[in-house]
Amino acid sequence: MYLSTTTGIVKGDYAHSPAYAYDRCFSLLKTAGYDRVDVDFWGVSKPDSWFAAEGWEEKMAEIAELTKKHGLPVYQTHCNTYSGNQWDDIDYPFHELHHLTNMRSIKGTAMLGGKWTVMHPMNLPHDALYDPKKAKSAAL
Repeated sequence: MYLSTTTGIVKGDYAHSPAYAYDRCFSLLKTAGYDRVDVDFWGVSKPDSWFAAEGWEEKMAEIAELTKKHGLPVYQTHCNTYSGNQWDDIDYPFHELHHLTNMRSIKGTAMLGGKWTVMHPMNLPHDALYDPKKAKSAAL
């Protein structure tokens, strides 16, 4: 059995100081006894983050090296997800950013050696029951 958790439980400036934040996070998790890690991309899916900028692959490679340094293999990641009514809000200013960071989450997961990225789909506000086909369609 493996003990694992997400980087999202350790506060840090992952969006602007990724090398320091992830190094500190992985060190704390390893010291606490974790032996697998879920890298949370939600916190770095911001317009001014390295994850939304050119050269993001270099930062991802640095994070991959840090997971090796601390002996914490990545088993999965969490990608950015819409909240509330953002699905259907045509004026929501970050639709392109969501698409960009979700695609990067998939590639980044592979770069870190993870098997999948988790997306928690939100219901479309006008659907009374959860419809996975509609949620998947809205996410793509």
